[in-house]
Amino acid sequence: MLLVLSLSSCKNNYYDFRLKVVNNSNKSIYADFYESYPDTTLGFNSHFRNIDKKVSPNGTITLGRGGTWERAYKEDIQQKLLVFIFDAGIVENTPWDTIRSKYLVLKRYDLTLKDLDSLNFKVTYP
Repeated sequence: MLLVLSLSSCKNNYYDFRLKVVNNSNKSIYADFYESYPDTTLGFNSHFRNIDKKVSPNGTITLGRGGTWERAYKEDIQQKLLVFIFDAGIVENTPWDTIRSKYLVLKRYDLTLKDLDSLNFKVTYP
């Protein structure tokens, strides 16, 4: 009985860490994902000054989420996941309201689950 309860509680706390962002550029970037498609505005709040969102030149980070990506697409994501890439210098030296109003995004990827599967859950910038 205790084993069953432990396994069921672990299932609720599962995080999917398959999504990777690879920075093949010579400058640092920040990356994050949002589940707001078809709304592609930067309506969310900035939390990029967190070191775990920063990707060094030729580096890789992992972007995790609670539950599996398959479940997210089934329940939460409206067709596509948005992955935003920002210049680290701009994020660190520009107010978030300016980044939002001027849409200072280096690159935005609009990804279906099929896209993520074909990319092996690895988004590469540029």
